[in-house]
Amino acid sequence: MQGVLDVVMYSLGVQDYYFASDGKEAVEIIQLRLGALKAAGVGGIKNIVSDVVMPGIDGNMLLRLIRRIVSCRS
Repeated sequence: MQGVLDVVMYSLGVQDYYFASDGKEAVEIIQLRLGALKAAGVGGIKNIVSDVVMPGIDGNMLLRLIRRIVSCRS
């Protein structure tokens, strides 16, 4: 699946994107990227593509966690 997304991202001209193997890793990446973007004075994350069924944290829980992370940083 990652190979397909690589092709899609490339064809859309997206150069800055990250993959996570599960929901926990996704939360970690999001927290790190938001911190780095804020420190650089740059806008936030524009899109997130996620499975609903994942090991550990499922897609629905991931969305709830992202909302909490974003609201805490506002």
